[in-house]
Amino acid sequence: MPSGKFYVDMGSDDCERTSAGDPDSYTCGTFFVQCGDYEGDDVATIWCFSNVTIDQGQNIDNMYFRFTSGETISGDEVKLRITAMDEDAPWMPQDGVTHYVNDITKTTAYVDWTVPALTDTVKYLTPDISSVIQEVINRPGWQSGNDMVLFLDNNGSDTNKQIRIASWDGYNFMATDEAPTLSGTWSTQPIPVTYAALNLSREVMLTPDHKIIMTQ
Repeated sequence: MPSGKFYVDMGSDDCERTSAGDPDSYTCGTFFVQCGDYEGDDVATIWCFSNVTIDQGQNIDNMYFRFTSGETISGDEVKLRITAMDEDAPWMPQDGVTHYVNDITKTTAYVDWTVPALTDTVKYLTPDISSVIQEVINRPGWQSGNDMVLFLDNNGSDTNKQIRIASWDGYNFMATDEAPTLSGTWSTQPIPVTYAALNLSREVMLTPDHKIIMTQ
């Protein structure tokens, strides 16, 4: 079963939305990014994973966002929604540049996450976000090696409750072994072929191990 781990490659590939409204402004290149609620405003993070080598239309079995916590928090106070940018070749917001919310198309698939208690410097996984990644991989124009952009948005967190995540710039500062990653496994879908004999055409499936299965 194929598997992979995809990385945030540079400081500009992780950003924090620092003000609510339309347009929004973004900050990149900090040691930590936050998401949740700040004085009643929604705070979001955006992550770009480079060179996602999954072929178009593969079955995503599982996929997780792995990160290092930048602080210790109590559980059940921060509630987030995880989506991805619904583009074949996504773009990242730029540091200090305003962007209009309507310019960003997100997947209809999402995963809601009530964040458990976190401990400073410890690594954690989000819940399985395979449905979100599947929607992007299923796009007709998706190609293996494209980048993929992930969003962690506030979704009803308690007031002034956020999580802090070590960014690409911060992971060396915290002496962790890697920046945030997107990792999981996927499987190859059977390839439909046509089998003909005695002037009869039958639909079959060719499995990844080259076995032919009759479907009718």
